[in-house]
Amino acid sequence: MKVKPLKKFNKKPKEKIDNDYPTQAHQFKSPFLALITAPRGVGKSFLASRLMTQFKDEEIYDDYYVISPSWESNQGHFKHLDIPDENVFYPDKESVQHVLNRIEDAKMEWENYLTEMEVFNEFRRATRNKTALNNLTHDELELFIDFKYIDEEGNINISIQKPKWKNKIIRPPTSILLMDDVLSSPALSQSEAFSSMTIRNRHLSPLKEPFENRQSMGLSVLILSQCYLGGGRSGGQGSVPRGLRENLTLLIMFRSKAEGMMAKIREEVGGLIDPVQFDEAVEYALQGKRDALAIQFQHKCPTKKFLRFTEDGSEYIQFEEDMKECKCKHK
Repeated sequence: MKVKPLKKFNKKPKEKIDNDYPTQAHQFKSPFLALITAPRGVGKSFLASRLMTQFKDEEIYDDYYVISPSWESNQGHFKHLDIPDENVFYPDKESVQHVLNRIEDAKMEWENYLTEMEVFNEFRRATRNKTALNNLTHDELELFIDFKYIDEEGNINISIQKPKWKNKIIRPPTSILLMDDVLSSPALSQSEAFSSMTIRNRHLSPLKEPFENRQSMGLSVLILSQCYLGGGRSGGQGSVPRGLRENLTLLIMFRSKAEGMMAKIREEVGGLIDPVQFDEAVEYALQGKRDALAIQFQHKCPTKKFLRFTEDGSEYIQFEEDMKECKCKHK
């Protein structure tokens, strides 16, 4: 074989756009599309609550949404998150679209805020002294009248205040959606919005202007399911839709006795995760009934691929070959 170097196709984009939400080094890469799968009664909701509590503590998300028919009965796990009732939806064929509409509304709020700030700063510049005020153009005057900075007689509003953003952190709102007990519901089976969401979750609601590394609002999605497969090894009724499984960026699983489930997961993640590492991580992580293993298919560092949860805490499972590729500042 002969190799001939080619000095073409080597120009890289000047701007880095990854649509990531800012997160700490130990956190999952977000926005994510995640599935927690486990038999009934081993702690799916409890683990989801632990995750979302940590997200809240670290201020990763501004808006929390829920689609579930059993939300009221699970309030014990999630009440402390203070999720507004208007952000909770019953799983029908329109529920996912309702969430996407809310994210679009949040985007419009953000872009309106940016416009208000732009006009506010322009007004301060244009009225910084009498000379600047006397040189206002007709368009500027009309704009300031529209924003009630100046009245029709040309009098300046002396009670003008700098626009305030509704959230603590000034950024396009970051969002997460929890979906529980929805596997056989119209929210999945009859919803075109669900299919679109699973494919475009990082790219939902594009912004007019990039904000830092983000060009879209995006949405993290956390789905809880009692099974990974239904109707046997190949799946079927009651199984997680294949389109969802193929687009997952994060899988969290508990040990299951369901026929063929572990083998099927191993087969489907084999293109992204080393099978030997998978086997060793599963063997170590899932020792107890309530132990869980998180597998990140999109990660910040190869040493962050496997994360074990126990009832008492959590720990990364790291392999020597991945440690050699680690470029983290703090190891």
